Amino acid sequence: PNSLMAQNIVFSHSVCEPIYSSKIDISDSFSCWLWYDLEDSFDMALVEISEDGMEYLAFDTIGGIFNESSFGWKYYSKSLSDYAGKEVFIRTRVMFDDGTFGPGFYIDDIYPVTRFVKDSLYATVSADTFLQLNQSDSAFYFSVQPVHSERGPLIKSMRMPFYYQTGLLNQDFLNDNSKDGVNEISLFQSMTNKILFVKIISEKTNPLECQIFNSAGQRVDRILLKPNCINEVNLSSLKSGEYFLDFGNRTNKARKIIVIK
Repeated sequence: PNSLMAQNIVFSHSVCEPIYSSKIDISDSFSCWLWYDLEDSFDMALVEISEDGMEYLAFDTIGGIFNESSFGWKYYSKSLSDYAGKEVFIRTRVMFDDGTFGPGFYIDDIYPVTRFVKDSLYATVSADTFLQLNQSDSAFYFSVQPVHSERGPLIKSMRMPFYYQTGLLNQDFLNDNSKDGVNEISLFQSMTNKILFVKIISEKTNPLECQIFNSAGQRVDRILLKPNCINEVNLSSLKSGEYFLDFGNRTNKARKIIVIK
């Protein structure tokens, strides 16, 4: 929502709260227009901010707490630079006691407000580690909400970005055990034609063994790669999911690739 009208009702508590978080840029500010007539020191409105959508803290303890009267419409703005690069929820909360009855609190033209072109439910049940999404957009966001068998829907996760890769994913890393003559290994993964390009720079001509494991730790393939040239590895036989390449003791960790079909 980007507006709220909170009328003064005994012991009422009104909240203008977003469903989704907003990604904050260094130049962003929270801004809105306000009109209020509240009982001094008893009724109040305040702006709150949260990084997880559950625990909210006062956003501006100096200028972001409102009571008494605004004497007309009032513009409010405060920088969000302290939250640059983060996903945050910003809400306005209004509280009344049982005393003086003023007209209440009005807020409009709130910024930032997260908007989406469409909001789709992709799956109601996912029993596997992986969920395949047939998505052609270059980027979209998703959230996950667990459902308890007795208590029903629980707290929804934060909105998380997902990028559908259509180009090349590049990985370059040096050999941690250069005694075998292998100096550098480079990976170029094409997400469109399911080809993995592997380039090995080596002082020797012996083939290099690479093992491919799935996320469960099972070996699904074993390949031999030629040094000092570009090797093409066809990934079309692999199902969608995450896989890991193991080059033996030549690297300090396995390298991850993603197969999307």
